Amino acid sequence: MLRPPDVFVLLGLLTPARGGGWSVQELAGDLAMPQAELQRSLTRLGESPVFDKRSEKVIRPAAQQLLLNAVALVAPARLGAPARGMPTAWAAPPLSARTPASNKLPPVWPDPLGGARGLSVTPLHKAASEVSLSDPWMHEALALVDALRLGDARIRRQAADLLRPRLT
Repeated sequence: MLRPPDVFVLLGLLTPARGGGWSVQELAGDLAMPQAELQRSLTRLGESPVFDKRSEKVIRPAAQQLLLNAVALVAPARLGAPARGMPTAWAAPPLSARTPASNKLPPVWPDPLGGARGLSVTPLHKAASEVSLSDPWMHEALALVDALRLGDARIRRQAADLLRPRLT
């Protein structure tokens, strides 16, 4: 059964900067996660239809189906207590440009170094903030996935429209 960190790893495998080739050591470094944890995620992904373990390739149609239709079931999320952190979901690009300003607190990944105050959201992996600072593509992809995990129907539709081309 897939877990939230597996979705994080899946997005890491889809990063355009990856260019097709990767090693466990390199991917673990890029995702700021221990190699053993990465190996466990790759094993779980390999047991699902989204990743071919032999060729070490993501099966993009299956990954798209998982991310657009089932991520809220695999990695449910909800808004928590106010916290300082990094904006995510509709509060982060690219969705923030499509979402009208609101006086409600935005969703954030808790991070003491974050520049925003908002309602906490548990990220797919504890390294989400760190990875997002060095990889804008990952920040946008993670934020769009969080919008799918948290948003209402309108937000989910907009997030899916923005995420779909990134997955093909």
